[in-house]
Amino acid sequence: MKKPLPVSEELLNIFVDDELDTKEREQVLAEQMANEDIARAICEIRLLKDLVKSARPKIDQAYTFTKSGKQGHLTKWTMVASVVLAITAGLISLLHEKTNISSPIISATATEKTYRDINSFLSAQANNPNLKIVLHINKNNNEAYARLIRQLEYLLKTTRDNSRPLRVEVVASGPGLAFVGQQTSPYAKEIRLLRQEYDNLIFFACQSTLDKFNTKNNTQFKILPDVVLTASGAELIQLRKTQGWSHIVI
Repeated sequence: MKKPLPVSEELLNIFVDDELDTKEREQVLAEQMANEDIARAICEIRLLKDLVKSARPKIDQAYTFTKSGKQGHLTKWTMVASVVLAITAGLISLLHEKTNISSPIISATATEKTYRDINSFLSAQANNPNLKIVLHINKNNNEAYARLIRQLEYLLKTTRDNSRPLRVEVVASGPGLAFVGQQTSPYAKEIRLLRQEYDNLIFFACQSTLDKFNTKNNTQFKILPDVVLTASGAELIQLRKTQGWSHIVI
């Protein structure tokens, strides 16, 4: 039997909507980092809200072609119900694929490994037909940046030369956000060229880190155009780990 979460679903929804006060938000963040179930629940709530938002314009557009009066009113809610049902079905299918929610947590995390470097990852995963790895950069120094680029280039080239399927995500958070900043990254050119050459590579920047930095410094820190913003770097990494992705901290 699944254990109840230590944080209510209502509170998690408010957290995702960013409507908690500072103390409550810090409490939920602490629970999220300590509890895998909480991290997964937050990701699922974000996904559901994104699906509902994307569906809303379709509902409004469809209703403009209906008749006026009671018939139009009924038609609108019929369409709303249809879209909601479609969203629900799509969400269940997507979550089953993305998070393996039908399986026990133990089996979902059993394949996740944290490695020291790319060589140890490739050696341990020699028989894995589908390589998936997250590289997490959370330091602001050139040595770490250079190491990340070297390991990334080696990984991408080696797997391509050996025709091994691979998915790579680089997540920049905390002090590591400077790695993907327009004015701060010493490897902007390398990031752009890697993104152009490898379609199995994505760079992510943590929106939470970015917002905190901009608020604290009263500035507008800009991210490289080849980098995708994700609401929380920590949440994304936690989600990938539950999906069986491997993990390296640079």
